[in-house]
Amino acid sequence: MRLGITQLLALSLLFFVAACDSGPGTTPISTPAPVVSELSYSPSFFDLSLVLPADTVGGIVSVQIDAAVSVSDSDNNIDRVEVLLRSPLDGEPVILLEPLQSAGGGVYSISESVDFSIGALGLYTILVYAVDDAANISNQVRGLINFGASQPFGTAPVIQMIEALPDPAVPGQTLKMIATVSDAEGLSNILEVLIGTTNPPTDDFPMFDDGASSGDDVAGDGRYTASFSIPANQPPDTTTFYVQAFDRNGLASEVASREVRVQ
Repeated sequence: MRLGITQLLALSLLFFVAACDSGPGTTPISTPAPVVSELSYSPSFFDLSLVLPADTVGGIVSVQIDAAVSVSDSDNNIDRVEVLLRSPLDGEPVILLEPLQSAGGGVYSISESVDFSIGALGLYTILVYAVDDAANISNQVRGLINFGASQPFGTAPVIQMIEALPDPAVPGQTLKMIATVSDAEGLSNILEVLIGTTNPPTDDFPMFDDGASSGDDVAGDGRYTASFSIPANQPPDTTTFYVQAFDRNGLASEVASREVRVQ
């Protein structure tokens, strides 16, 4: 049987690849990535309500994080095993801990003190992965650390001032209410700020400090905003607005009020 040129080329390529796969001194095209498993860590819940005031400095508390993970690699060329913490709060940077160290038997572990803001409560994600000498990245193993409180603690937020723009309000225009709120544990500890009226009674409305919603000007400055449209046929009257703030520690501010006149 005679082979065509195309068939001869295909056979030549096949033998060439086979020779490369089995020839001496060759390097595999790729190596399998490491595999991580069996993550264990503590604490799973850190109770801030048990922390003594003397153990916090500038609103910061140190938490001892212990973690261990099993790592396997086909060629035993582990370069490093990384662990990081992700905050539940938007915009917070990732906390990168020191690399885990080999404890023998394919187990890598770490014990490190990590600083947390006592106002940044919530479920933190702990994430671990490995990298080998060929820069292959393993799978990820994850867990959750509840940085919270079993009972209210700390200092309640304070409504420092309520502004009405314009005052008096004008029918047919927008009334912007701004509440300046502070919290001893930091602005990130403020969970929500609500506003409503007592005459006439209304439901509570959220106020915003995101630099976008409801006419808020600047994000994260502690000035919470809510905007209301005044009907064009609104008769002259005086309305009492009330504002209350709540923090992540379970505490509520005193209710503050402000009268606004519609001319």
